[in-house]
Amino acid sequence: MNFSKRRQSLKAGVLAVLLGAHLIGATIAQAQPHAPANTPDVNLWALAMEVTQATQPWLAVALNHREITPREITVSPESIPLVRGKRTVARVYPGLEGTSQAMIGVEATLACQGANAAPCPGPAVVQPANVIQVEPADDRDLEAMRADAARSWNFVLPAEWTATGAPIRLTAAITAPAGMPECPVCHDGANRLVVSGLQFNSTASLKLKVVYACVRRYPDDPAAKCDHAPLDIHERLFHEGSLLALAFPIALEDIHISLHEPVTVTVDGDYRTAGGPMTAGRMREFHRLVCALARGSAEAPPPANEITIGIVPFPTMGVFGLGSDNCIIVRAGLGILNQAMETIAEEIGHALGRPHAGCDVHPPGEDAPCEPTYQQFPCPHGGVCTPGFDTHTLQAIGVGDPAGEHAHDFMSYGGGVQWISPYTYRHLYDALRALAE
Repeated sequence: MNFSKRRQSLKAGVLAVLLGAHLIGATIAQAQPHAPANTPDVNLWALAMEVTQATQPWLAVALNHREITPREITVSPESIPLVRGKRTVARVYPGLEGTSQAMIGVEATLACQGANAAPCPGPAVVQPANVIQVEPADDRDLEAMRADAARSWNFVLPAEWTATGAPIRLTAAITAPAGMPECPVCHDGANRLVVSGLQFNSTASLKLKVVYACVRRYPDDPAAKCDHAPLDIHERLFHEGSLLALAFPIALEDIHISLHEPVTVTVDGDYRTAGGPMTAGRMREFHRLVCALARGSAEAPPPANEITIGIVPFPTMGVFGLGSDNCIIVRAGLGILNQAMETIAEEIGHALGRPHAGCDVHPPGEDAPCEPTYQQFPCPHGGVCTPGFDTHTLQAIGVGDPAGEHAHDFMSYGGGVQWISPYTYRHLYDALRALAE
């Protein structure tokens, strides 16, 4: 599928999910009769499953809530590709009818099978990481359920399940508690949902080399007297809960950090300003130096996934970060770690070929000029289109109101909550996948 067709298919997939969330309640097949009128007709079923590593525009939805046999759904071709070894969560959504009471204590499990129905390596069955309260008619608002981590069972897949290159199938099974059983004909195949055809693919590693700018603040200072960010701050920027590790299509173990030798290089601040912080011009000079370090003595540029990162101490003036092929710079300090993390994610995105996103509309914070190609971004106001998921904290990243407060793609000019859209994720995956081949 070419680039244009893939983008159109992604848009269609996102719209289909949102539309399907409103139609699920109206699509009910009567595969089995209801219980007699004088008995409670409580029916619990596994409504949908979403397998996510950061963002996911497609869900496996069982439209029929009364199935004689478990429903099996093969992953959609519009599904976001899964990355081998990356932390993965399966979100299972419930449906409940025939009662006005919430159901507490529902048992939920997830099993994995490989080829020929053989159990996957590792645990045969896992339990969810959370306990939820199943509300009547939950299925009527699947879109709202996706934006709330407390409304799905969230299963962290064992590493053994995501390390295989062969397709796997996941089976979710739910059972009503003893104190609130389902009616005899309601405890049926719909209590199980099978998603098959899940495959985990390798992407190229990111090889990041860090160098710290040691800024000479005053013209009379010797080169040895300069200020730099804490020399361990890179460890705080690339941990397992960082935006890079969470939102990029890459496993944490494939993000390799090394230090330049020497670890600091002396650069000049702006002598005309009290304290000598680095202005935009000085930042550009440092960026050119970092790019020269990235190239070294080689005649050809290194591969796109080999990136040298220059870290400037906070405070600086005018520029948060600069990025180009193989070389980026960012200001960092203990008080702005999250901002530095977001800037690094954006600049690495640029180094891997991604432009800014979502500049077709200019709300506050998104008023920078845009090239025409940037307007192809499908999510309004630089948003994320569909809920994301933080697999480290097990929290959903809600879409919000596209015309007001909402999460932004970290490649956009937007502020507030930063995450990644399916559009950006897929393009970064394609870039890293191509480098791995």
